[in-house]
Amino acid sequence: MVQRRTLIYSIGLVVMTTSAQAAGDAKRGEQIFNQCRPCHSLEAGKNGIGPSLHGLLGRKAGTVPG
Repeated sequence: MVQRRTLIYSIGLVVMTTSAQAAGDAKRGEQIFNQCRPCHSLEAGKNGIGPSLHGLLGRKAGTVPG
């Protein structure tokens, strides 16, 4: 019974955490992206050491030339 209760609490915690992440925190995201900024750009076609990340979400991998 205790193991089952622990499992249920764990699942609830995962669901709550996922919901919080889905809501997003733009300020925190910007702080995290600053670690990526030296190599990546958010401008279309502007590559650095790494590729531009413009339009990355929702795009099929390997479909951008170059």
